[in-house]
Amino acid sequence: MIAISKGTMAKVNPPSELRGSPSPRYNCHGLVFASRRTNIHDTRLVFQVLTEDDYKEISSIQDVRAGDVAIYFASNGDPEHSAIVTFVPTATPIVPTVVSKWGSNAEVIHPVFDCPYAVADIRYYRVST
Repeated sequence: MIAISKGTMAKVNPPSELRGSPSPRYNCHGLVFASRRTNIHDTRLVFQVLTEDDYKEISSIQDVRAGDVAIYFASNGDPEHSAIVTFVPTATPIVPTVVSKWGSNAEVIHPVFDCPYAVADIRYYRVST
C-alpha cells in the first residue's frame, strides 16, 4: 500500500510512476469524468454520470480493456476513487494498469491494486456503444 498525506507529494514505488505535477484543479473523478476540468466530490454525481452517460458494468475481469473505467467502492457503497484503465495484460492473474489522481497530488500510472484507496470492491465500467 502506498500512503499519501494531504499537502505532500505522493511517493510511488515501481512499477507505479508519477505522471505530471500536482494539481488541485481536479480530483480522480474529475480526471475520469470531466477531462481534468473540475473536482467532483459529491458521490451522487458519480452515480449520475454512470447512469446518464450509459456506462455498463463489466461483469468479468477477462472482458476489461484499455479505456474502461475502474471505480473503487468504499465499504459504505460510495465511489471512493476512480481511474482509467490503460493496459490489461493477457497473462493471469489479470491486473490492469490504470491512471488515476491521488487527492491533490499528481496523476499516477499504477497496477489497479497498488494505491492508497480501498481495493476490496473495484468495479469496471464501459460506455455503452
